[in-house]
Amino acid sequence: MDQRIRELFLIPPTLSIFIYDLCVDDFDLSSLEIFHLSAAPTSESISQKVYEKLKNLKRIERSYGTSECSFSAITNPIYEKSRSDIAGTLCSNFEMKIIDESGNELPEGEKGELCTRGPTTMIGYLKNPKKTAEAIGSEGWFHCGDFAKYDNEGNLYIFGRLKDVIKVNEEKIGPSELENVLLSHSEIKDAAVVGIKDDECGQVPKAFVVKNDEDLNERKVQEFLEEQTPSYMHLKGGVEFISEIPKSGGGKISRKDLIEKEGE
Repeated sequence: MDQRIRELFLIPPTLSIFIYDLCVDDFDLSSLEIFHLSAAPTSESISQKVYEKLKNLKRIERSYGTSECSFSAITNPIYEKSRSDIAGTLCSNFEMKIIDESGNELPEGEKGELCTRGPTTMIGYLKNPKKTAEAIGSEGWFHCGDFAKYDNEGNLYIFGRLKDVIKVNEEKIGPSELENVLLSHSEIKDAAVVGIKDDECGQVPKAFVVKNDEDLNERKVQEFLEEQTPSYMHLKGGVEFISEIPKSGGGKISRKDLIEKEGE
């Protein structure tokens, strides 16, 4: 074959195919060198497993953006030993800031809503000036609706959608903060976390888990996470084992379906 595929553009859930689908071993994938990922977060453990499986893969690149920004605002190559919890750094001619619920700008290291401003940001929503005004401020800042922070090197961290943030008393948890920890467990194939109502704390995290090993039980999952997180992040809402995590066509976790399942 004279021409072979060198680069693939993927959504994160498809990475699991390269790890767990047995039919992958029937094909010669040695030409694959670069994966480009977007649309959903990627866990570090999944990225490392892909590198272990595809020996010639040189890098996995993540991009962050929104439909309203046209072009990805943030981009970052994930090399084999890099930190995949970092979404990336700003593309040229883009600005970003993190704000609190009152619209005040937050300093580095503090979590809040991500806002970006740049040349490819949309003019507005067609025939919907009200929604446009809610999304884009008078100074051109677009409210991304993502829960995020940045560090002193300008690296951006995305912890999930603002509407999915779990509020445990005064603490706020992005679902991906817990999902990334859970996915590093060798016996967990996939996981999703949602907030459920609690009389004492307002909300508490609950995990839905797809397991690789039938011996895995709720207590093992609880203990694994408790060893690596502060007490307010512990799964006080419990752990439920399911056969598959519901996701959209773009690979995003359908948290609404999980919350409805919890209410059944």
